[in-house]
Amino acid sequence: MAHMQDWPLQVSSPETKLVPLQEPTGNESNLQPATGIAPSHTLITLSTLPTIPVPRPTAVFLSAEVVELVKNEACVRMVRIILNETFFPANEATLNTMAEKALDEAITQSSNAVDLKKWKMQLEGQHEIRRLKGILTRIRNEFKDLALTSVINAYFLDLAINKRGSARAALRIERIHSLLANNSFLHGFMMLIESDGQLRPFNIPFGSNAIINMLEIILSEKQYHCFVFYDGSERWKNCLMNLISFISTTFKWALRRYSMGRLPAAEFVTAENAAFYQAVSRQMYQMSPLAMIYFDGLLVDLRDAFRT
Repeated sequence: MAHMQDWPLQVSSPETKLVPLQEPTGNESNLQPATGIAPSHTLITLSTLPTIPVPRPTAVFLSAEVVELVKNEACVRMVRIILNETFFPANEATLNTMAEKALDEAITQSSNAVDLKKWKMQLEGQHEIRRLKGILTRIRNEFKDLALTSVINAYFLDLAINKRGSARAALRIERIHSLLANNSFLHGFMMLIESDGQLRPFNIPFGSNAIINMLEIILSEKQYHCFVFYDGSERWKNCLMNLISFISTTFKWALRRYSMGRLPAAEFVTAENAAFYQAVSRQMYQMSPLAMIYFDGLLVDLRDAFRT
């Protein structure tokens, strides 16, 4: 790796130096007649300015292969942190902490951890943190684009192409308003076996076919199941709940866009969407005991279906 050249630091103010007096010879005396004081030193101003060298930066020698490996591992860990923690960090500082955590975890597991910690503090390491932060934007864009194409078929929002003008989208808009009322687009009926062995429909929280189909696309087709924590802990459940909260947010955003008739441009990262995402996440912990049983069963089924 290239090293910075050491540049001397010029001192801007004159310096002084203590110089011992020479011993007097013969009858010479260094006593001062006026004061009777015999100083042992006198101050002499230096005619030239000294230089102070800048400390040499610590050299870091890492192969390109080692650096690339830690970058790849940091990317994996950043996606896992997003899935496990949040798609809407509170602020830039929180996102920066997530990125640093991903890089620190990747560095810690490397046999070159000592040098990589120094590398992290240099320009390339800081650039890597910025790149890791950008992963969140990429994932959010990918998911919201999927939502725009998914909700049309998932919620039967066909256009009445045989009609003209505003009548063409009237039924679609009416249907969307019905779905958005009380957030009914989130939930769905599933057939469950009762204790008597009979199949009966039950309203399952977040059991909408649209959400389940979207999870299949994300976890199976897009291979995001690789980033879910299947390590014997319960973290897999937190990842799936976080995914459902974010998918729910993208669906509401997409439905509201289609409710305008045409598809207008609309920001996604807004305070309103962040608040809805948080509200959905809270709702998952505030269900009735029976609803929680159904929801836990749904999560287990999702885990088993899309684990590989």
